Amino acid sequence: MCDCGCGLEIVSVPNDEFARTMDKLRRPEDLVWLEREIDAAAHGDAAAALDAYDQGLHMLESIVRPTLDRLAQLGDETPEWLMARWARWTAYRWMLLNKDPRTDGAARLVLMTHELPDDITPEWLYEHGTRTMGCDLLCEEFALHADGGFADFIDVKAGEELLARAGLVREWPNQSLGVFEYLGVDRNILHVREIGTGERSDVLHLGAITGRDPNAMGFGRLVPILTEPGWMFEQRPISLDPETARQMSEELDDGSMGGILGILAMAYDAGRMPSRPGTREGTYLWSDVLIVDERFEEYAAAHPEICAPRRPSPREARLLERGVERAVAVALATCEYALELAAIDPSALPIAASHAATNLSIPTILDAAREHLTPPGFGPAWMAVGACLAEPLRSRCTELAAEADRKSIATAT
Repeated sequence: MCDCGCGLEIVSVPNDEFARTMDKLRRPEDLVWLEREIDAAAHGDAAAALDAYDQGLHMLESIVRPTLDRLAQLGDETPEWLMARWARWTAYRWMLLNKDPRTDGAARLVLMTHELPDDITPEWLYEHGTRTMGCDLLCEEFALHADGGFADFIDVKAGEELLARAGLVREWPNQSLGVFEYLGVDRNILHVREIGTGERSDVLHLGAITGRDPNAMGFGRLVPILTEPGWMFEQRPISLDPETARQMSEELDDGSMGGILGILAMAYDAGRMPSRPGTREGTYLWSDVLIVDERFEEYAAAHPEICAPRRPSPREARLLERGVERAVAVALATCEYALELAAIDPSALPIAASHAATNLSIPTILDAAREHLTPPGFGPAWMAVGACLAEPLRSRCTELAAEADRKSIATAT
């Protein structure tokens, strides 16, 4: 139960029993609360959406609650591009709520990119299909864009309260998919080239190049925003090896979407791509840094002698000695590393700053950074980190820099 005793909170459910377990636990009122959550989100009211979500059946491990909580905390500070991403995210949840057949059809198509058992039973298909609809970015892509669900949401469900704060979101359903080469990053600007057309673009960098192999390319959609430099990825692009990227680009040049799943399936059979690539790029709406890097998890499982639980790093140890909780100390150590890079290797700072941003977006971590990472002399480093980030985190870094400068002045006097 939640703290107020009204919502049914599920801690954990085995993957192969998730859909059936949730079906058994779901009460009639849970669908009412879910409808209210979607209604509130469609009108841009994150606080009301969060309240409704907490009243109904929900998973403790789901990203829905931290997403709505973050949006509610930001309130009027929420940047237009984040409101637009929220609109897209809500559009898909609206389709799932209404059991839109386009989501089921998309899931069946996307299974082509998954490793499938020899014996596919109705029970397995229901469980795996439900998970696919919930977490495969390719499934979202087909349902929202190829089948028109996003445009329908904007036309018939989204309120003006949401659309007025979501920048150029009305133009997002009209943008094309592409295959992109990452050319480099300068502060918070990512330089990319669409390999089919050769066109170069400057893109708002939220961490899209983190957690990738050095030669990886990205399969995604550039969308217009009001924030400089005027473009961003609609969501974190799916990583492709160079050969698969070439084949995908040729398929898109022919104006076809249908062949891309076959190309991904053949890439898996050839050992160039992992199974279910659309499930490996999960992020929060405000960041393109992976929540979970499955490459590391797979490596750790294969090499337990190397990836055994480690001792705290020297940075973490210093913070632990000050009474900082372990999880907070790990997060602050990531931020401190970015601050050090500002002086040692500015060229590597954009990637480190992207990881730091993931932690600084959490209020408790931001407060801890203000207490422990703003000693005299740290003002310029915080300004350098902030220059690599989008608002509102850039302003938060400016505030931390001002705190460090204040301590510098106090020390000098």
